Amino acid sequence: MATTSPASSRAILLYNGTKSARPDQLISTTIPATVIAANKSRAIVDFQKLLNVVHKHKMKLIIDLVINHTSWDSKLIQQHPEWFMKDSTGSIISPNDDWSDVADLDYSKPALRRYMLEMMEWWVKDIGIDGFRCDVSELIPIDFWNEARERLNQIKPVMMLSEGSLPEHHLKAFDITYSWNLYDALDALLRGKLSVTFIDTLLNQEQSEFPANSLRLRFNTNHDKNVWDAPAIEKFGFDGLKLTSVLINTIPGIPLLYNGEEVANDKRLNLFDKVEIDWNRPRTMDSLHKILFKLRKDNVALSRGKFVKIPTSNDNEVYTFFRVDGDNKIIVALNFSNEKQPPELYIPFDLLLGKKQKMKMKDILSNTSLTIERQKPCTLSLTPFGCQILLLEK
Repeated sequence: MATTSPASSRAILLYNGTKSARPDQLISTTIPATVIAANKSRAIVDFQKLLNVVHKHKMKLIIDLVINHTSWDSKLIQQHPEWFMKDSTGSIISPNDDWSDVADLDYSKPALRRYMLEMMEWWVKDIGIDGFRCDVSELIPIDFWNEARERLNQIKPVMMLSEGSLPEHHLKAFDITYSWNLYDALDALLRGKLSVTFIDTLLNQEQSEFPANSLRLRFNTNHDKNVWDAPAIEKFGFDGLKLTSVLINTIPGIPLLYNGEEVANDKRLNLFDKVEIDWNRPRTMDSLHKILFKLRKDNVALSRGKFVKIPTSNDNEVYTFFRVDGDNKIIVALNFSNEKQPPELYIPFDLLLGKKQKMKMKDILSNTSLTIERQKPCTLSLTPFGCQILLLEK
């Protein structure tokens, strides 16, 4: 939940994208809203300098849009109290009892909608940002988001990220929705309380409920989970952090890298105060993310390829699949147990090999090679919470 006023921002997200504004991965960082509020004119100039640098490096930038509610000192309460939800006594109320620090806006008011739409257009047209991450988007009527997307697209292609998980958000308004369902299962998967077959259940459910080609945001932490749950390194441990990072970067969806995860940040990053990240911490995770992001950039099989599950001799603890786009083929094997596993892969050879009798695969993480042959068992050796990423050698 955010508590900033409309048109203010507490987070920016960078992404590598194409002209169609489709992202390949998201990188989330934070700018306190108070920084912008303290000196608006200078802050906007500085922000545009940042934006120019981002665009120069062929990246795109979206900002956090918090328009379901405002702070109690928002100028809108004084100027337009009629735009807010009220109780039976006529007093402005919060969205719910837990969010007592904010005032709830009323989207049945046409004037409020016009104000918000014009504000969004200003950010895109006058400032030049590339879209929005829309906070608690499920609490705002979807017809508002549909109109916003239509109007913004008349300015330029934008990327719209919904913090919600409603399938209907993909019909028109949004490109991506949050995959809270996967995050909520990660701890249970690593502790052995949930079979890894749950991942199949999750992906199959999404395929049946969401429109075709819907993009889901995969993450093992974000700004809310870091502060209200625990930093990822604390919640999952170092091996679990590495394993879940590989998972979210290789299954269908868009991976999110949250600020500080390059050094496995172990601090809770307060939403309202400045908390500095210790950039002198070991950068093992930084090296892993560079490998994963380069792999995703260089291999369309990971960003747009077909996903095929590979059964194994231990489907309760080992999750294996391959991604394929033409001759671009990648096998991923993940051990969710705290013991060494030697799973045999029951590979669908016709799908993977075609007419070939064998193919040579390179393990991206260990820089070793493995040959897969038709009609011969394929057995891997996975360390506790270990993984392999096998790329077809050309």
